[in-house]
Amino acid sequence: MPKTYACSSCNQTFPKYADCKAHEAMHSPENAYFCTWDGCNFVTLHKASFYYHTDGHTGEQRFICPHDGCTYRTHTSSNLTQHRKKEHGYHTRLHHVHQTRKGPQWVD
Repeated sequence: MPKTYACSSCNQTFPKYADCKAHEAMHSPENAYFCTWDGCNFVTLHKASFYYHTDGHTGEQRFICPHDGCTYRTHTSSNLTQHRKKEHGYHTRLHHVHQTRKGPQWVD
């Protein structure tokens, strides 16, 4: 059976998570952020999600690779992390921690 997502306000179900979240925002339009880009029906209750979304339309690239000589820029932090892992061998802090009896220890 395919997964469905239920509205937290009225229990209407949706096959896609994004459709459910857009519907939920319609229950509180005074708190929602609506994309005004022509032909786009994106809506969210979260300002950060709205900015991520609109940056995709405008081409705004807020996230810049910190490695010397690299000119990579993107509009999402997840794309930057993926780039850094692939191109520069970047590992998040969690990959450098090793659990011992004394607690977490850094592994180099």
